[in-house]
Amino acid sequence: MKRQIDTLTPLRGIAAILVVILHFSGSMLPNLDFTKYTHFFFNGYLWVDFFLILSGFIMMHAYAKRFNDGIESQTYRKFIFARFARVYPLHLFALFLFIGYELFRFVVRTQSISSGDDAFTGATGLSAILSNVLLIHSLNVHDYLTWNSPSWSISVEFYTYMLFPFLVGHFYNIRFVKLLLAYCGCIAGLFFLTVCRDGHLDITYDYGFIRCFFEFIAGMLLYNLFRNRLFEGFFGSSFTFVVAAICGISIMHLDLNDVLIIPVFSVLILAAAQNAGLPAKILNTSFLNFLGEISYSIYLMHAFLQIIIMKLFKVFLPPNFIQNLGEIQSLGVLFVLLIFVCFCSAITYRVVEIRSRDFLNRLIKPTTSIIRKYELFLLRIKTLFHPQISRFKAQG
Repeated sequence: MKRQIDTLTPLRGIAAILVVILHFSGSMLPNLDFTKYTHFFFNGYLWVDFFLILSGFIMMHAYAKRFNDGIESQTYRKFIFARFARVYPLHLFALFLFIGYELFRFVVRTQSISSGDDAFTGATGLSAILSNVLLIHSLNVHDYLTWNSPSWSISVEFYTYMLFPFLVGHFYNIRFVKLLLAYCGCIAGLFFLTVCRDGHLDITYDYGFIRCFFEFIAGMLLYNLFRNRLFEGFFGSSFTFVVAAICGISIMHLDLNDVLIIPVFSVLILAAAQNAGLPAKILNTSFLNFLGEISYSIYLMHAFLQIIIMKLFKVFLPPNFIQNLGEIQSLGVLFVLLIFVCFCSAITYRVVEIRSRDFLNRLIKPTTSIIRKYELFLLRIKTLFHPQISRFKAQG
């Protein structure tokens, strides 16, 4: 199989953009109320669940063979370091931007900048900096989202990565009946969470890890269907992809119980991964691939950009200018803002994500090389003395 499943990358970009629309269409553009027509955008937080299912699927595709027969300490360390290099630098960069902004508010205490509240209070309190640095801020240590609010999912997902190698052996060669039972168990667990939240899965800073864990495992289980080509004809059909997309849109549009979206996302991922028809051709266009590549930057940077844009509106636009915009005008402003977010995200993707990842990989290579040379040296010694050791054992 190819290392990267091309059709899944654009879906990440589409999901990230829909999360941005959710956050931008409310507080920033008060007259752009999509709920008058549909709850599809209002339920945009569910695309985080899509990310988490997809993450389990992709981790199995990329790393399962390394851990299926057991866990070696060096392989485990390399895996965790690779995940750390992937998610942490941009998280830390975004956190520093938020801290810098709070410092600016602390120094420049004008009404247009401060918005009437003190710097380093509430969600951006000093006490939450350490937990964000350690990526534990969404492990039920706070009673609210802190600093860069979208990073809650990075917090819970990183610690799910740490458990992933220990789960591979249980799910990689699982039989279909057990797979189905385990998947239903994940759905049941998520359903229990929705019962506690009036039918919603918008669970973040408190029990977000449980939400992530169930969905990550669901993605791992789905990969077995893909790897073993089970129901390949059904999932590879363009009709299946279209029906899954329509069902997902309908569930979010009608504001049904959130857990219903999980099986639909599952089918959508399997259908996208195996499709070679028109949906795959549309997804693999250069623009959607570009969105997929920068999707992590879009997701993690848009909250900071939202704050900066709102402050710029307040400083440079006439009073109540945004509040007086009509729906069509607000929609046009949203389109421009999405382009701006993509532009900034493309910069952070190339300058922060890629460069920091390359730097960390270069940093680890000398250590890995030394360890490898030491292992080769021990192997040569063992090979050199192997006949003598066998002879001594025979004599004994």
